[in-house]
Amino acid sequence: LLFRPSRSPSSLNWAMQTARTIATKSDGFGSFHSGNFHELLQTEGLEELLYDELRPIGTTRMPWVKLTAPDDDKSQVHERIKALELGSDELRQEFLIDFDNWTFINHGAFGGTLACVQQAAQRWRNYQESQPLRFFDRHLLPALAWNTQQMASWMGCLPTELALVPNATTGLNAAIASLARQQTDSKALYLSLAYGSVKIMLQEYTKQPSVEVDIPLPIADSNAIVQALTAVLQEHSDVTLAVFDHVTSNTGLSLPINELIAACAEVKTSVLPNGIPVVIDGAHGLWQHELNVSQWQPAAYVTNTHKWFGSAKACGLLYMPSSLQDDTFPPIISHGYHHDFNSRFVWDGCRDYSAALTLGVAMEFWEALGLQRARAYSQGLLRDVAQDWQQRFDVTLMSPLAMHHQMLLVPLPQWLHPDRELTGHDAPKVQDWLYSQGVEVPVKRLNGGLYLRLSAHVYNRHSDYVRLMTVVEQAKDISMWESR
Repeated sequence: LLFRPSRSPSSLNWAMQTARTIATKSDGFGSFHSGNFHELLQTEGLEELLYDELRPIGTTRMPWVKLTAPDDDKSQVHERIKALELGSDELRQEFLIDFDNWTFINHGAFGGTLACVQQAAQRWRNYQESQPLRFFDRHLLPALAWNTQQMASWMGCLPTELALVPNATTGLNAAIASLARQQTDSKALYLSLAYGSVKIMLQEYTKQPSVEVDIPLPIADSNAIVQALTAVLQEHSDVTLAVFDHVTSNTGLSLPINELIAACAEVKTSVLPNGIPVVIDGAHGLWQHELNVSQWQPAAYVTNTHKWFGSAKACGLLYMPSSLQDDTFPPIISHGYHHDFNSRFVWDGCRDYSAALTLGVAMEFWEALGLQRARAYSQGLLRDVAQDWQQRFDVTLMSPLAMHHQMLLVPLPQWLHPDRELTGHDAPKVQDWLYSQGVEVPVKRLNGGLYLRLSAHVYNRHSDYVRLMTVVEQAKDISMWESR
């Protein structure tokens, strides 16, 4: 570490003590000169270390890990953000989406990065290239450790229980593979609502065909899901691993994960004395829900930060309790592979780490805007639109609104269906047509019908969905199908 005298003797003494502390810590991995990453995660005052002690030679200043720097008027910045009207033109300027040309109702796909985060990420990229060795060898890991500490508070866990991963897919592969390896005859269970790639992961990592719990749609309430799971568990006592969504991707349902984890915990065997371990696919969970993963006690919880949280692309988080970390490894083997859980995942080779380095920027933005306010706005907007949609097109939802937060399936009217049985080409054809009208929204084929999956975030407004409904009505006057 490179230290320079700070502004006062007291801060200089603190800096020297910090240097001695880090120097006596166990070694890190690879050629990094920033100490042991696991111990960095447990170091208090990392923020001061980054900006008082790790001062670079020359004039280039390390980017600030928060939205506001020490010299900024923090209260003024926060008051400006807090004053933004949700759904307004001013609020939309906080995102990079081209609202002039697109009616964007598909935040659930790949999210939308906050403008302040994108700008901060570019500053990190520029800083990296101003002296690459200084960045990678000395500054990257402490900055990643600080961002991990911040996200642990949002996840409701310890920093040492949280690993940074490139995306949720990477985290799910690691969690599922590790838990499947622990049993000689591993057998997985999932709901029929599960994400497609998760089903493939289970097929590849487990030794036996997986058990699918059928969840028929329409559905009355979340209790129906718990009851269906309980019934299947009674028939399949050999299940060794379960994977559930927090929020389903195709249908936008928020699942009762506490009850699902509890149901699996009750199935105790000599091989699984604590019950069936549960992995939660929380790709949509962060921001949509208040998280407290340590209290829920899943075997793993995996989420994306670049969806609803608005981070740069791409970054994911893998939570795993300390009791299960020894046997959990990343899909990519690199320098930290034979070290602790956090060190195994934090470095997977030279790449762009700016998405992880700017998590604190996104966090401060949402705290200034008001997270509860933002959630309430988008959820209320979606429910109002659902009511309007049902009245306008005389259709019925497949699930109660209480099971949805920021995503919802709505059926397309029957006159937008072809006069024949649906094929796999029909949903993409309708989606392509909507795209040609400047409307970005996914179309799903489900239960013999066509549905739209609506998303609602803070930049959306009621007029977005009014335009969508108008475009849908215009389809009455076109010949989209071979016969009508």
